Amino acid sequence: MAKLGRCLVFYLKYPAEMNRLYWDPRETDENPDVSGLSDAENVLPMIKRVGDAACHEAAALLDECIGRIEPQLQSIGNARRGRDNLERTWSVQWRLSPKKQDARTFYVGLYIDEAKCALVPWVWCRGGRRVEDEVTKILGRGIQGRSFDSTMNAGFVALGLAKVELPAPPHEFDVEQEAVVAGVCENFSTLTAADVKAIARIAAKSSE
Repeated sequence: MAKLGRCLVFYLKYPAEMNRLYWDPRETDENPDVSGLSDAENVLPMIKRVGDAACHEAAALLDECIGRIEPQLQSIGNARRGRDNLERTWSVQWRLSPKKQDARTFYVGLYIDEAKCALVPWVWCRGGRRVEDEVTKILGRGIQGRSFDSTMNAGFVALGLAKVELPAPPHEFDVEQEAVVAGVCENFSTLTAADVKAIARIAAKSSE
């Protein structure tokens, strides 16, 4: 059975430290905060190697999910994937609209949330909190999060959380990939063609 990349698992085990020493400096182009870090001269290059490898492994995991999700999305609507840099963003998104119908599109996607140690499938529709409430009513079963309890913009509704079950011992990093990917697929499988039509109607009204 395929396993998640060990560097990605390391990142998910120690997200605060990896964000502080790797992700934040990469995004801001500023020096990392090394307060409390002994032997920073040797540790930081190692952190960069681990972080770069984790980004590559995150992209590989998302690629595996895409290969399983996209056929399902195409079966319930017209799905057009964005040109996401998976290694850079740890996320992917599609514009989704109903089949055989001239309707407004909305967005669905997936991102890796290191704080929740999970992959988060989501739906987003323009129109703020009012539209978010309407989408939540349509997708009411199994909803795991909304914009007010996440870092996403108003209009965001999570379809679920595909948790990564991390091994407890600090030096163990073996995690089966299939359970995570299957969790993502199960979350997306709750989205139906009828849901796509209903959300597209909401998107059309919100743009009027």
